[in-house]
Amino acid sequence: MDRGTFAEIDLSALTHNFLCARKKISQFNCRALAVVKSNAYGHGVEHAVTALSEADGFAVAFMEEALALRKRTSKPILSMEGFFSTSELEAASEHNIDVVLHAPWQQELLREKTLPRPINVWLKLNCGMNRLGLAAPDLIKIYKQIRQQSNVAEIRLFAHFASADDQADEFNILQICAFDKLRRQLPDDIGASMANSAAILTQARALYEWVRPGIMLYGGSPLLNQSAEDLGLKPVMTLYSKIISIYTVNPGESVGYGRAWTATQPTKIGVVAIGYGDGYPRGIAAGTPVLVDGIRSKIVGRVSMDTLTVDLSAVANAQIGSKVTLWGKGLPVEEIATAAKTISYELFCQLTERTKRRYV
Repeated sequence: MDRGTFAEIDLSALTHNFLCARKKISQFNCRALAVVKSNAYGHGVEHAVTALSEADGFAVAFMEEALALRKRTSKPILSMEGFFSTSELEAASEHNIDVVLHAPWQQELLREKTLPRPINVWLKLNCGMNRLGLAAPDLIKIYKQIRQQSNVAEIRLFAHFASADDQADEFNILQICAFDKLRRQLPDDIGASMANSAAILTQARALYEWVRPGIMLYGGSPLLNQSAEDLGLKPVMTLYSKIISIYTVNPGESVGYGRAWTATQPTKIGVVAIGYGDGYPRGIAAGTPVLVDGIRSKIVGRVSMDTLTVDLSAVANAQIGSKVTLWGKGLPVEEIATAAKTISYELFCQLTERTKRRYV
């Protein structure tokens, strides 16, 4: 009997979710860059790229990810942090990687180095996110400087929402207005990208020439107070383990480190072969649900590095080897994320190498 801890990745669900994004943008004539950074949000980039074969291109965080991805696809790839050195700039040119330019020092590198062939540059506007990006006057200045450079092929515009997950937040419209104001100062034929998953679903005004679906591809909801199921998305990752020990504790007896949970009545406890060493969050709230053989149960006591414990009172037929679902099919990842005071993105990405991926 193996430990039984693995993440099942449903590639057909990944394809389905991409087609949901495609349907939302179909009337706007947008092209979609599927975001596969951080190893496709922990799902495995090699398999994700295959399942996302209908994407118009891919987006990753930085050049190392882009170069690794280039070995798997000939489609456009965008490095959203751009480049950090002349060697990365040369690599972008050699391997046909698009780059985001978000700071003046990157322009200096671009100007100083002669490249084997010109590259596509996406100028990033800071329109309220206040993370990476150029102020509008600086962006216009840099645009005028690089549009005649031999190193530069196409120039496009790029921006990012600060709170698109909250469709009622008026700041979304303010950001779109700031982006549109900038676009009006530049030639009409410059392509642009602003919409992430949340904006694809809720901000039609931000559906420019390119969109960037991310978390929605992996079956996570990008919106506050709406589940992925509400949005027609399917879970791609289902995290499984199994029961490796069963025992009964008496009233007054505690379970786990710090004696954080104490029985008030005779309680059957199951030990599950997964813990924070596998990527399950240690700080999960007491009573967080799991499914044991499909029946809803709850975690008791603290999550350990290698195991966690569940109350089996509701699962009369639980036995050694019973399958435990931690999130995914039948148990929305958003519910677990809320219990962990985080978001589904982090749960997906923090799974460790101990948790094997199985693809179906």
